[in-house]
Amino acid sequence: MIREADEEDLERGSDDLDSSVPDDGGETWTPKVSQTLTDSTSDLESSSEFNEAQFALTCAVCGQSCSTARFCNQCSLYICEQCVAQHLKTPGKHYVVDFRERNICVPRCIQHQSTESTYQCTTCNVCICNDCMMTMHRLHRNVHIKEEMDRQSNTLMKNMAELQSVIKPVFQQKIDFMKLKLANAKRAYDVMDSDISMCAEKLRRDVDLAIEALKLEAEKYRKEHTRELEHDISVLETKLIEVQEASKKGENALSNSLELLKYESNIESLKTIPEMTDFELPVFSPGRVDVKAGVGQLSRLVKSVIPSSAIKKRSAKKSKKIKSEPMIETSITVGERYVYDVACASKSSAWMCGAGLFYYDNNVRLIEKDGNNKETLECPINPKYIALKSPGRVLFSDDSDKTVKLWSRDYKGVFIKTDSWTPEGLAVTLSGDVIVCQYKKTEVAAEHNSLSRVVRYNGEGSEFRKMEYRKEKRLFWHALFVAENRNFDVCVSDSAKHAVVVLDKMGEFQFIYKGNIKTGKYQSFNPRGLDTDSQGNILISDYMNYTLHIIDQYGNFLHYLMRKHLKFPLGISVDADDKVWVGEYNNGTIAVIEYLA
Repeated sequence: MIREADEEDLERGSDDLDSSVPDDGGETWTPKVSQTLTDSTSDLESSSEFNEAQFALTCAVCGQSCSTARFCNQCSLYICEQCVAQHLKTPGKHYVVDFRERNICVPRCIQHQSTESTYQCTTCNVCICNDCMMTMHRLHRNVHIKEEMDRQSNTLMKNMAELQSVIKPVFQQKIDFMKLKLANAKRAYDVMDSDISMCAEKLRRDVDLAIEALKLEAEKYRKEHTRELEHDISVLETKLIEVQEASKKGENALSNSLELLKYESNIESLKTIPEMTDFELPVFSPGRVDVKAGVGQLSRLVKSVIPSSAIKKRSAKKSKKIKSEPMIETSITVGERYVYDVACASKSSAWMCGAGLFYYDNNVRLIEKDGNNKETLECPINPKYIALKSPGRVLFSDDSDKTVKLWSRDYKGVFIKTDSWTPEGLAVTLSGDVIVCQYKKTEVAAEHNSLSRVVRYNGEGSEFRKMEYRKEKRLFWHALFVAENRNFDVCVSDSAKHAVVVLDKMGEFQFIYKGNIKTGKYQSFNPRGLDTDSQGNILISDYMNYTLHIIDQYGNFLHYLMRKHLKFPLGISVDADDKVWVGEYNNGTIAVIEYLA
C-alpha cells in the first residue's frame, strides 16, 4: 500500500534511473529495479545437459536456496558454497564436488543383494544384475541402469526447473493477485458499510425532521382546538351566571309584593344557547413506509467458478522489452486534417474521430491499417473523446447536452447523464465499468476557474464512485484523458497540472508523474492521450514535444518513443499486439508504432 505522503513525495519520472545514449542519438532508460524471473525453460528442454542456473536447491546446512549448489558424496547432501567450509568441519569423511559431478549409489540387484544392479527391468520395474538379465528377465524390456538414471535425472531437473521458473511464479502471481482482490474487497466492504451507515444516519435525520414537523402541526391543532373550546365554555358560563341571577331575582320577587308587582318576564334571551364551535379531531394515520426501499438495495453477491486450467510453459515467456529502435509500422491517412481520439477494435483496425480543416465531421469511423474506411457511425455532434464498450458499440462524450452516448449500427442513445458536468475523456475497464473525466466552470474567483473530477460508472451506466479529493484537496485541475492499467490503477492525464495522476481502483492516490523534466530531454510536459500495454507500462502522448513517454506501473520513467517523428500526438490506443496507434492532431494520420520485442 502506498504510504500517506504529499504529491511531491510520490512524484515519479526523474530520480534513481540509469540512462545511456546510443550512437544513433536515441534514448534508452533502465530503472533501477530488481528483475523478476521470467525466462522460459525452452533451452533446458531442448538440451540434455543440466544448467544449474535454471533452478535452486536447498542447502542442508543453512536451509537457504542456492543456484550454485555443491554435493557431498559421502553424506549425500546439497551444500551451498558459503557452507562448504562449515560442513567440512563436521566429524567424518567428506568429499564435496560440483553438483553435476555427484555420485549416486547404484541400487543392488533385487535377487543378488551383494551385487550392484546393471539394468532395470521396466517390465517388472526392478533393478537386476547381468546374470538376472540373461536368465529370468531375458525376454523382458531392460534398460541400462546408469543411462536410465541419467535420463531420469535430466527429466527431474527439467521438472524442477519448470516448477521453480514456470509453475511457482504463476501461483505466486495468482496469490499476489488474490491478496490484492482480498484487500480491495475488504476496502470495498468498508466503504459499503460507511455508505450504509451514512444512509441510515440520513434516514434517521429525515425521520426525526418528519416526526418533528408532525408534532408541531399537532401542537398547532391542539392550541386552536383548546382555545375555541375554552372560549365556548367561557360564553356558556357567562350565560349560566345570567340564568342564576334571573332565578335569584325571581325568588326575591315571590317573597316581596312590591317586587312581584314590578316583575317583568325577560327570560327569552336566556332560552337561546349561543353559537358553539364543533371540531372533528385530527387522526394520525401511520404511513406504510417501505424501509428497504427507503434505505436502498444491496444486490446479491454473485459467485462464479473460474474453471481450473493447466499451467502452460508459455506462461513463463520472456517479458517484452522496449526496442532499442522502435519503428512506425504504418502511417494511415484518414482523410481528416485533425485526429482527436483513437480506440483500437482489433489488431488491424481502430475507431477514430476527427475533423476537417474547414468542417466538423459528425462521425466516428472504423479505419483499417490499409486506410480502408470499414464502417461509419453518424453522430449528432463532432465527437472528441471515444471508447469502445464492446465490438461495434462506441461510447463518446457529448458536451452539447452533457451526456455520454452509446452508438452502434443498431442502437443510438444516452448511456450516462453527467448533469451540470461536461464529460471529456473516457475509458472502459476490464470489468466493463466506464470511467469518465468531467469538468465544470465555477463562478467563484479562484486560482482555477473550473472544477474537475473522474467518475466511475458500472456497466449499466449507474454512478458508484467519484474521484475528486485527496485530504480535502482537489486531485485534478483539468482531467482530460483516462485509462485503466492491468493492475486496475486509474491513470489520468491532467492538462492543467501538466502531469499524469495515478489512483488505485478505489480512488486512492498512488503517484503523480510530471514528465521527467528534472533529468529528461524536455523542459515542459503536455500530457494528453494515454493507454497501457500488457506489461503494465503507461504510454502518454506529450502533445507539444512531439513524442510519447513510457513509464512503468510505479511511475518510473522508461523511454521516449519516436522523438520528433510524431506531429502533435493526441489520442492513443494500444492493440492486442502491444502496438500503439497514435492520432496525430495536425497531420491527418494515425501512426501504428511497434515498440516492444
